[in-house]
Amino acid sequence: MIVWFFGFLIFSLVVIAIPLFSLLLTRRRKLFILFFLSVLFLMVGGGLYFFLGGLQQLRLYKNGLEIKKIKEEYGALDNIALKLNEKLRKRPDPKGWYLLGKLYLSQNQLKSALFAFHEGLKMAPDNEELKREYTQTLILEKQQEEPGIDVYVEMRDEVKNQFSPQTVIFVILKLPSSKMPLAAIKRQIKDLPFNVRFGEQDLLIKGKHFSNFKKLKIIVRTSILGNTTKTPGDYEMEKHVEATLVKNKIKYKKIIFSFW
Repeated sequence: MIVWFFGFLIFSLVVIAIPLFSLLLTRRRKLFILFFLSVLFLMVGGGLYFFLGGLQQLRLYKNGLEIKKIKEEYGALDNIALKLNEKLRKRPDPKGWYLLGKLYLSQNQLKSALFAFHEGLKMAPDNEELKREYTQTLILEKQQEEPGIDVYVEMRDEVKNQFSPQTVIFVILKLPSSKMPLAAIKRQIKDLPFNVRFGEQDLLIKGKHFSNFKKLKIIVRTSILGNTTKTPGDYEMEKHVEATLVKNKIKYKKIIFSFW
C-alpha cells in the first residue's frame, strides 16, 4: 500500500513536470510556483485519501477474517462464550469480560452477563462501557420479572451478506387476526444475532396488558427500504406464541428466528 502511494506520487510529479517546465522557461516564476504548489497540494491530498481509505478497507477485511476464524474454530456462540470464559478465568482481562458479557446478552443469559460485566468492573472500575452495560443489564433483569415476550434472531452469513450492515430488521408483534401491530422494534443487520424483549410498555394500545391476549403473532422482516412494507428481496418469517399461566403470572416461551 505504501509503495503504491509513493509510486502514484512520483508518477504524478513526472506527468505534470513537462508542461510546467515550459512555464518556467517563460520566466513566470511566481505563476509557476503558485500553480505547482496548488497542483501538488491537490495531488498529495488525493493520494492520502486513497491511501488512508485503502488502509481502512484492509482493516475491515482483517477484522472480517478474524471473526470468521473464531466462528470456524469454536462454532456456535455457546462454544465461543465457553472458551472465552475458560480463558478469562486463567488470564482475566476487562476487555475480555466486556466481550463475554455482550455474548451472554445476545443469548439473553442475563445473570451470566451481569457476572461478566461485574468481573470486568472489578478490574477497571472507571470503564464507562462496562458501567453502562452492567446498569442496562440490571434493568433488563428487572423487566424480565414482568410479563413480556423474548425474541432471538440469528442469520446465516450467506444470507446476511446479501444485505448492507445498515439494512433494517423489524420485529413486529400482532394479534393473529389483525393487520395493525401491537408493538414493533427496529434493529439492523449489523446487530445480528440479537435478542429483543416486548414489554407491556412497548404496546401501542394504551390500557392493554399481555393478560388480555391468549395468542400472539410475531413477524421478523428485513427491510431494504427501511419501512414496515415488504418489498422484493426482503426476508420474512412469522411464528405464533401462546400465553401460559405460571404461579398466577402470564408467561410466554422464548421465540427463536433462524434465517438459514
